[in-house]
Amino acid sequence: MRSELVFCIMSGLGVVSFAAQAAAIDDRVCKPLKVFVRSVHAHEKRQVVFNAIWGQPFKDSGEAGYALGGKECTHGGYEPAKPLCKALVEVGSMEFPGVNAADVLACLSNARKGVPFDIKAIDASVSMGTPDAGQEIEVILAEDPKRGGSIMTIVVEGY
Repeated sequence: MRSELVFCIMSGLGVVSFAAQAAAIDDRVCKPLKVFVRSVHAHEKRQVVFNAIWGQPFKDSGEAGYALGGKECTHGGYEPAKPLCKALVEVGSMEFPGVNAADVLACLSNARKGVPFDIKAIDASVSMGTPDAGQEIEVILAEDPKRGGSIMTIVVEGY
């Protein structure tokens, strides 16, 4: 059985600015990401939502004033997503949320390093598996107007 990985950046939603050279992908995120993705079977749809903010608390935290930042991840109670959320909270970037999205995409492509730029916003679609069975993965990074900071959503749908 041949394994395929196809990147398709959706029209005009990827906005990037060039930054420092890429760092190595952290296996603490990559391994649980792949386990999560592969756990989603045909006719299932699961998602992980990772929020990060830098220099202030989340708008809905009830706290005012300065804060170093914050990270939060929701998994909808789906067991295979819990280790990914734990890893994102432990090692995900608050200050550079585009690094998180770049690392997710690089991990799914089996790259050893992330992309050498900081993604500001993106909606990328990735397919893993064969033409008959696998997963469609959508990685969305955007500003979160409701909570402040960034929101990265990883949606996996099995086919």
